[in-house]
Parts: sequence; C-alpha cells; structure tokens
Amino acid sequence: MINFPKDKNKKVSAVIAAAGNSIRMNGTKSKQFIEINGRPAIAYTLEAFEKSRYTDEIIIVTRENDILFMSDIVKSFGISKVTDIVTGGNSRTESVKNGLMHAKGEIVAIHDGARICITPELIDKVIKTASETKAAALGCRLTDTLKLVDENNTIKKTIDRTNIWQIQTPQVFYKELILKAYEQINNDEATDDCMLLENIGVKITVVEGNRRNIKITVKDDINIAKAILEGEY
Repeated sequence: MINFPKDKNKKVSAVIAAAGNSIRMNGTKSKQFIEINGRPAIAYTLEAFEKSRYTDEIIIVTRENDILFMSDIVKSFGISKVTDIVTGGNSRTESVKNGLMHAKGEIVAIHDGARICITPELIDKVIKTASETKAAALGCRLTDTLKLVDENNTIKKTIDRTNIWQIQTPQVFYKELILKAYEQINNDEATDDCMLLENIGVKITVVEGNRRNIKITVKDDINIAKAILEGEY
C-alpha cells in the first residue's frame, strides 16, 4: 500500500483536463473523442486511472457541449471512479482550477486527457513520489541535440541538454499547494501546473516516465498512439 505521510487514508483525486478545442487537429470533433482502435481516445485515459491502485476518484473537465457524450463514455466503459464531469474554462489553467474545486482528495493528480497511452503503473509511481515529496511530475530526459535558432532559422549555438527534461503528466501535488499556486496566478500563460508551483517556490520532483506517454496534438500523433496501444511501438 502507498505510504502517505501522517495519514494513510489520504484520498487521491485525478483531474482529467479534456476541454481542449483541437485546433491543431483541423477537425470539428474534440480530440478526446477521436476513435482509436475502435474506441474514443479518452476511454484509454480513464481506464488507466480506473485501474490505478492509488487513485480514489476522477473528475473530468470538458467542454459544456461534450458533457453528455463524456457521461455516455463513462457509463459504457464502466469507469466507476468518476465523481464529477465539470465544464472547462477559456484556458487550460481555468479548466484545471474548475476541476480542482470539485476534488475531495488531499492529493491531486492533474493529467492531460489527450495523453491516452498513460499506464496505471506510471500513475501510481508519480503519486507515490508526490505523497513523499508533496509535488512530483513525470518526465523524460531529452536525447536530441538542442540548438538555439534566431529569427532567420539560423543556428546560433548548441544548448547543453544534460539537465533538460521533457515534462509530461500526471503532475501530482498536495491540493493545498496547487490551490495556493492558483490563487497567486498572474496570467493564464502557464503551459503546465508545475510552472505555477515553481512561481511560488515549491520544489517539484521529476519521476522517470516513458516516451510512449505521448500527447495527441496533431494528426500524426494518432497513428503513433495506435501503434503504442497495439504494442507495436
């Protein structure tokens, strides 16, 4: 069992951010509903958190027009941990904050709904670390060479990649910390929740993730996700 500090009965709430507008997919359907191997993409994400040993409840944040469709998916795939499906906001930070307001757990795992290749094992791994350090996120070391390029697409210099990581989700925090970070937010330009905690001086532990934990953003990502889910990648 997970060893939570002080109170082993601390609940963990997962907030699934699935309110994106899929602009980069060039389609009218929300990317979380695109069928992959005969199933809506979001179903893979929800099933991973359903199977997570340490996740007690799931809150889904989605567009108002998608709430009924999302509810049907939850019922069809037997996702019993879902306690709320709430409306997203005009930005990712606003949407996540709406989800946090419904979370009952003392620890929250915030995850991009479009990261459909996440596994229960990775979820539990980062939750366990956050329970000990109060803030943790999945990530992978960069292996590509990094270049600083000017406005004319000319290489200016090579950047040392030694301590550069690509951060993924879930990002897991004690709820009191992430709510404090949201109270002090100055704008909606944060690209992830770790950035908000960095701004208030919270140290975040990076947990080694998996390169297969991709986020579906453009059409090419769909074929990659299919291969991963079929065990061919």
